Amino acid sequence: MLRIDDLGKTFTDERLGSEIVALSGVDLDVEDGEFVSVIGPSGCGKSTLLDIVAGLERPTTGTVHIGDELIDRPHPDVGVVFQQDATFPWLTNRQNVEFGLRRSGLSKRDRDRRAMETLELVGVEAFAEHRPGQLSGGMRQRVNIARVLAARPRILLLDEPFGALDEQTRLRLGDELLRIWRETGGTVLFITHGLSEAALLSDRIVVMTPRPGRIKEIVTSPLPRTRSSTDIGSAEFAEVAGRLWEDLSHPGPGGAEGPADSSTTPKEAVG
Repeated sequence: MLRIDDLGKTFTDERLGSEIVALSGVDLDVEDGEFVSVIGPSGCGKSTLLDIVAGLERPTTGTVHIGDELIDRPHPDVGVVFQQDATFPWLTNRQNVEFGLRRSGLSKRDRDRRAMETLELVGVEAFAEHRPGQLSGGMRQRVNIARVLAARPRILLLDEPFGALDEQTRLRLGDELLRIWRETGGTVLFITHGLSEAALLSDRIVVMTPRPGRIKEIVTSPLPRTRSSTDIGSAEFAEVAGRLWEDLSHPGPGGAEGPADSSTTPKEAVG
C-alpha cells in the first residue's frame, strides 16, 4: 500500500547559512490494512515524515509511493488528522464533515448522508447539529477524524491526534480508533510520543533515532487485532512497551532498519 524508499529531508536556514538534516535513509513498507505507529525522541523527524507521506512537504532525497503512484503533492487517497483542532467553529459538526466533500462531485443530499454516516461511525451523530465549541476536546477530535474519513481515504495519517487530551480520554479514543480501523479496513500511519499508545494500537511500531531520524528498529506486536485498552495489563503489552522503552532509553547512533549496534556508522555527523 505505502512504500517509502531512501527518504531524506534537509532544511536550510538561509538566515544562518546552516542546514538541519531531519531525516536520512528511511525505508519502510506499510501493507494494505496495517496499523503502523512511529515513535522517537522529540525532533527526530516523525512529523516531517508524515508531512512528506501526505504530500505536504517535498523530500530532499528518496520517494514515497502508494502502490505504483509517486506521491509528490496532496493525494485524495491520503487523509491527514493533526493534533490541532481543524473544525470551523461557525459550522455545525455535520456541516464541518460535509464541507470537505464539496469537491467530491456528490450531490448535497449525498454529502449530508455521508456526513451523518461518518459521524455515526465515530460516535457523535447525536451532536450533528451542535457546533464544535459545544463539545469536549475528545468529541471535537472525533469530528476532525470524521471530516477526514468522510472522503474515504485509503491511507489515514494521524499526527499526535490525542496529544492534547487527558489519559482517560486518550485511552477511550484509542479504543474508538481501533474499532474504526477494523470496521473500515483502512491503512493507518500514526505518529505518537506515547509508548503505551503505540504498544496498544499498532500492528508494528517504527522506532526512530535522534536527528537525523533513521529507523532504528521495527517492533511487531504480539497483541491480537481485537486488542483494546483492556489488554494494557497483559504480558504481551508489557513485552512490547518494555522493548520500546529500552529502544528509546538507549537510542544509539541510528542507522538502517534494525537495532543499532557498535558497527553502525551514521551517514552524516550532525551537531
